[in-house]
Amino acid sequence: MSALITIVIPTYKRPDSLERLLLSIFEDIGQRQDIAIVVADNDVTESARKTVEHLSKDHNQRVIYTVEPNPGVSNARNAGMAHVTSRYVLFLDDDMEVVPPYLDMALHASQQLGSALTFLPAIAALPEGSENLSRWLTPLFSRMMSGETRLIDETFGTGGCFVDLEGLRLPDPVFDPAMNS
Repeated sequence: MSALITIVIPTYKRPDSLERLLLSIFEDIGQRQDIAIVVADNDVTESARKTVEHLSKDHNQRVIYTVEPNPGVSNARNAGMAHVTSRYVLFLDDDMEVVPPYLDMALHASQQLGSALTFLPAIAALPEGSENLSRWLTPLFSRMMSGETRLIDETFGTGGCFVDLEGLRLPDPVFDPAMNS
């Protein structure tokens, strides 16, 4: 079965955060076989490889692992996009996690609105030891939305963005390397 949705995750030297994200994805998708997961490791030392291999085996999910040696998140996202053959793409960052039914909610909202880009709520969960900074950083890195599912005029960045590839024409490369950070 080909994938309906591909989840693209750029990562850089955060195997613990990546593990938390992958575990939350596995919980969300359960036994679904129409989801592809691509981890684009931006670390030439392949710091994410063991995490991906271990978790994908333990959870009976295929995760495509690719290494992008050129530094920068845009390069890593482009490396992930090279493996996308599905209609839909969900971009998640390695410091995020999802709460079920995240993927179903994204697909439903996209189809309901007929939107090419769908943004979902996100709440920043800072690592242990960040408690003193959380009151400033949590609002900065969270995306809270109120009201009903609706069309909006502004965009919110890439992490947590659900894309219907039939609804837009993407440039090549998709992510501008000048925006690497």
